[in-house]
Amino acid sequence: MRLIRRLIILSFLFALTPAFADAIGKDLLKAAIQGDLTSVKELVEGGANVNYSNEKGLTPLMLSAAMGHVEVVKYLTDKKADINAKDAVATTSLMAAAKTGHLLIVKQLVEKGAKIDAVSGKGFTAVALAAMDGKTDVVKFLVEKGANTDLKGSSGLSALEAAQLGNFTELVEFLKFKKAK
Repeated sequence: MRLIRRLIILSFLFALTPAFADAIGKDLLKAAIQGDLTSVKELVEGGANVNYSNEKGLTPLMLSAAMGHVEVVKYLTDKKADINAKDAVATTSLMAAAKTGHLLIVKQLVEKGAKIDAVSGKGFTAVALAAMDGKTDVVKFLVEKGANTDLKGSSGLSALEAAQLGNFTELVEFLKFKKAK
């Protein structure tokens, strides 16, 4: 905590030089991945860029979404973090949350305007990623919200095919019932 306060004070003294902004951004990423809401708030309120991204394009929102940190995700989205930002392989926060099965975060992101049918650089949508890992509740929610279960990116896998690949029988039956191909 004291280190963060010192960094914030120094940021005003040094007018956030690029190197200093990068250091604060990395601290924000670390706090986000750890789910440290107090540090995330202190850093953002002290001038850290809520949309900071590292060399892989990862943002605080992506990391907190993937780790299931509901309160951090809520705070970052309330602070206008870019919900549809893509990392170096075009993965979004929604895709990260869907793949890891964090339904509450998926709901938050969709409510805030996340693009449900965005396709990653590897050719997957959020619903296909959730289906691939057997995250039935996430798949059902995304389908309910209008996700295109037949959309195939360069991976060549629809949500149904992804569920079949993982041998998730209940999910396969649900997708077939919804007329997925």
